[in-house]
Amino acid sequence: MAGLLTEVGEQFSTVFKRFTFGQKLTIILVLLIAAGGIFGIVNWASRPDFVPLFSNLPPEDAGKIVDWLSENKIPYKLEQGGGRILVPREVVYNSRIRLAEEGLPSQRAKGYEIFDETNLGMSEFVQKINFRRALEGELARTIMDLDEVDEARVHIVIPEPALFREKENPATASVVLKLRGSLNSQQVAGVSHLISSAVEGLDTENVTIIDTRGNILSDYRDREPLMALSATQIQLKESVEKSLTEKVETMLSRLLGPTKSIVRVSVDLDFTHSEVTSEQYDPELTAIRSEESIERQDNTVDQNQVNPVDPTQPPLGSTKTTTETNNITNYEVSKTITRTTSQTGGIKRISAAVMVDGVYETVTS
Repeated sequence: MAGLLTEVGEQFSTVFKRFTFGQKLTIILVLLIAAGGIFGIVNWASRPDFVPLFSNLPPEDAGKIVDWLSENKIPYKLEQGGGRILVPREVVYNSRIRLAEEGLPSQRAKGYEIFDETNLGMSEFVQKINFRRALEGELARTIMDLDEVDEARVHIVIPEPALFREKENPATASVVLKLRGSLNSQQVAGVSHLISSAVEGLDTENVTIIDTRGNILSDYRDREPLMALSATQIQLKESVEKSLTEKVETMLSRLLGPTKSIVRVSVDLDFTHSEVTSEQYDPELTAIRSEESIERQDNTVDQNQVNPVDPTQPPLGSTKTTTETNNITNYEVSKTITRTTSQTGGIKRISAAVMVDGVYETVTS
């Protein structure tokens, strides 16, 4: 084996000496570049895959978590100004469990587990405060289950019961959301109903929802286009817009390629509900509605009567009989009643905006 390697080396040296200086320099550079590429690929393949451990951390929690990772010799990276910590994928779940045992992150809202720390000497006032804090924490956790919500904070004000009901103040709530995307009006209404259903005596009108930029999200009730629309109508409008958008995007994607176009479609639907009732009379077509027949018979005796010979007999005379018949027939004129109901949800107007990636020229034939 050693002799074979020696022979190959001698042959390579003999061939290499035949090359000019420029050829030798080119070969050396190609070998160095190949070696560097191989080293880079090996280094990249052996590099751990970092995934987020926690995001949007306050500085206090971020500092404590970084110290814990350094003590346990776990590599980490910082993003978003230190508010996002990334660790290797294979240790992310174990690190979260161990950090939870240390009470980190400490700024997460507590739920009903707050009552695990109660003591026997706790006053009624402290119990009410803890109940409100637990309810706020549970609602915040539930809201953060939405895909569009990154963080949520809930503040509830539950007034003390008054002696007279008319003097009792209503319960109120305020919510601050940190969003990943955006919430539509139906989702905001869902958050309002979620909170009002969880707090006794709280109406949806007394729930205020804002985002971290200060935008009021709960003003969907005051928006003129949505005041007359129910949740079903809004859902129908969004469904039609989504269907039309997907059709246009599919057509453009086949023509231009994927991610080469952006399409936005807005539709104006007609939700007007009308019902028309019409009556038509046809005098040529009649029907008997009712019939009534009255017959009356009268018997009269002629006044020029003759006295009989036998006084015991009644006077003799002619008797006159009169018969009267009265027939009453009521006819009903033919009437046709037609009720017409218009179908709601028809499209009145479609507005579309399309943005295409690329430079195109108008070709005239």
